[in-house]
Amino acid sequence: MSAVQPESQPFTRHLFSSACDCPTKLFYKAQPDTYPEKKEQLPFLAHIRYNKRQLRQLLQLCYPQGIHVKERDYQKGARETADLLKEEYAIIFHASFLNNNLFARVPVLEKDGNRVRVFHLKTKAFNPKRHSLTDRNQNLHSKWRGYIRNFAYLSYVIGQNHPEWKLEPYLVLPDKTATAEINCLDQKLSNGYKIDPKKVSKLLAFVDVQDQINRFLSGKESIVEEDWRL
Repeated sequence: MSAVQPESQPFTRHLFSSACDCPTKLFYKAQPDTYPEKKEQLPFLAHIRYNKRQLRQLLQLCYPQGIHVKERDYQKGARETADLLKEEYAIIFHASFLNNNLFARVPVLEKDGNRVRVFHLKTKAFNPKRHSLTDRNQNLHSKWRGYIRNFAYLSYVIGQNHPEWKLEPYLVLPDKTATAEINCLDQKLSNGYKIDPKKVSKLLAFVDVQDQINRFLSGKESIVEEDWRL
């Protein structure tokens, strides 16, 4: 594995997403202290974070053996992750990777030898029986394009650290067709109430996105948006 880089401010998935959308947007996003988010956007951003936190808690409940990477510092988190990955089998929450100043963090990673399942969360509801990420020609629908592109970035950084791994990427979404069997689930999640993993796993849709990610990694899909592409 490549050595952890000394830079304190690496290129994250959020900066990657901004760069793909608009170079000007990247300029402002890279300087949050100088250019903070507009106040009217803060409630919306807080709501997104709240929903994602709920989804992350549900996913982590499915893996009761998981170990949290507690370090939030980029470099220390990458080193802690590397230590946990020395085990032949490991389930890691907030697994962090740093390579040539590119940083990736994933909510849940399951390592079984060289077979590694990586899970990326999005709060957009999904109906497994009706929804599809692609059209008849296997082209990505526009509403899913950004999600897969960002996941491709995470997969790329992880693959650069561990080219020997066989990555299996899964997009995890709320299953629109599922019904919760537990009353007051939100409060119980917040209070650390013990919940049967079998009762929450059905609330999530696990979508294999290997083929879609490969389209970005192979160059078949452009990472930049049409309106500013040269």
